[in-house]
Amino acid sequence: MINTSVFNIILRTIRNIVGGLFCFVGLCGVITGSVISGLFVILLGITLLPILYEKINFSKFKYASIILPVSCFVLFVIFMPKNNSEVTETNDVIETSTTVISQEDRKIEIESLSFEETEIELDIKETKNITLGILPEDADINDLEYCTTDSKIAVLERTDITSERNKITLQVKPYTEGTCEVFAKSSNGIISNKVNVKIVDNERIQAEEQTRKLAEQNAITQNINKTDSDSNSGTKNVSNSTQTNSNVSTVVSTVNNSKTVYRTPKGKRYHYDSNCGGKNSYKITLDLAKSAGLTPCKKCAA
Repeated sequence: MINTSVFNIILRTIRNIVGGLFCFVGLCGVITGSVISGLFVILLGITLLPILYEKINFSKFKYASIILPVSCFVLFVIFMPKNNSEVTETNDVIETSTTVISQEDRKIEIESLSFEETEIELDIKETKNITLGILPEDADINDLEYCTTDSKIAVLERTDITSERNKITLQVKPYTEGTCEVFAKSSNGIISNKVNVKIVDNERIQAEEQTRKLAEQNAITQNINKTDSDSNSGTKNVSNSTQTNSNVSTVVSTVNNSKTVYRTPKGKRYHYDSNCGGKNSYKITLDLAKSAGLTPCKKCAA
């Protein structure tokens, strides 16, 4: 038969090893997030350690070293499945909420940007609306950029006139004569087709055309007078020369007097530059300006 003292030593060693192992596993559970399970396992490990019964006098309760570990194990079996289920349900709710929030916050990226127009010719005093098509329809358009290759000539601005979901209206706004390209760009690198924009000053073109026609008429008149002068005698030649100079002066005067100038309703001077006249200035001919008693502006018409 095995000596009682030897048996007690073996039993004590086994309880220390198993109790220490349970305490270690329970501590790992607490650290990794399974707090309740870990605490139960630690408590079970402590009740297995013989040192607990050496420090505390259980003389009145002879079988405490057996009943306490068994009680801890029973409590663990009874309560832990329920707690784990609650934790699982709670985690499911959290994961579901996170999924809903993630779906709401998800940004739909733009896949395509396109203008219907490819070329635009615009007067310097006008603006033009162009429509930008966007795909998909529910894409996020808050980060769109509206670009131009030369902002001194024209820029692209948003107006939001159209009510269609997958389209927005942009306005081409000119500043000076010239050519440039306008386009749109998204934050994820999608770029629309580029629209060629040509800005012209029709008023300037018309004035130059009128001046050219008057100059041609002047040249024709000079040729006619020269032919008449060659076919006549000296006195008549002098007379025709005087008449030619008079005709030239008349043509030049007509050109000058038909020139466009600017005046204000109460101003006493006329201007060659509308900006010099101010925002209330309007166009008239130089002839009308002089007839109204206006004098040239010292800044722009001197």
